[in-house]
Amino acid sequence: MPPSSRGCAPAAVLELGSGPGWLVQRILESLGPLAHRVRFVESDFTKPDWHAGLPKYHAVVTLQAVHELRHKRHAASFYKAAGSLLLSGGCSSCAITSAARQA
Repeated sequence: MPPSSRGCAPAAVLELGSGPGWLVQRILESLGPLAHRVRFVESDFTKPDWHAGLPKYHAVVTLQAVHELRHKRHAASFYKAAGSLLLSGGCSSCAITSAARQA
C-alpha cells in the first residue's frame, strides 16, 4: 500500500548501492502512484566526497553497498558520510546478504 494510502507523511529515502535493484524494486512497488516522484542519483562512494551536494533524508538504506568499498578500512568513513545525510530523527538500515537471491 503506498504511503499516502496509509496516511503517512512524504519521506525522502536514499538507497545506497542499488546494484541489481532488488531493494529499489520493492521500494518502487510500495510507492504505487507516487513512484514517479523518485529521483535517481549516480555517485561513486569509493570517493571521499561521494555525498557532497546531496540533500538530507529521512532514511538511508542499503543492502550490500559496503562490499563495493573493497576493504573494511573504508567502512567507517562510508557509514559516517551516510549518517551525515540523515535529517534529525532519521534512521538508517544496512543489511549484508548472500550473493544468491532469495526466492
